[in-house]
Amino acid sequence: MAEAPSVGPLDSCMNIEYFHEGSDDCPLILIYGTEQGSWRALQEGIRSLLEGKIKDLAIHELSGFVPIDGCQLVAKLGTWNSGIKRIGAGNIFECVLTKIWWDNNEGLIDPFSTKTGVGGFQFLEAGSGNIGLIISTFRGW
Repeated sequence: MAEAPSVGPLDSCMNIEYFHEGSDDCPLILIYGTEQGSWRALQEGIRSLLEGKIKDLAIHELSGFVPIDGCQLVAKLGTWNSGIKRIGAGNIFECVLTKIWWDNNEGLIDPFSTKTGVGGFQFLEAGSGNIGLIISTFRGW
């Protein structure tokens, strides 16, 4: 498990942060925090994406989510898993995965949204592209 250096993000918020280097798992995007309601909002957003209610999900715009250093992540459905790629200047990314993979990820978020005091991390994307995606209850993995 790697622990990222502390830069003082808000503990009461859900944070989205890009790590270019510092671990064998990098580069990666880390979504971290302990707000069960925000984890549920992420699950609901993924469900809306799966049901076709929305075309893409701007995770950084969900209530309670704070982009660290301008990190923005948009989730999209695709016909194949192309993973995470940078889509503009700065820390702006999109993650394109199949319906099956997003459905699986929605389930992997469940312990974070339903269990008080749960700790740990989970990889949501680690093989399709060269940038990983991890969710965690802390600024580390």
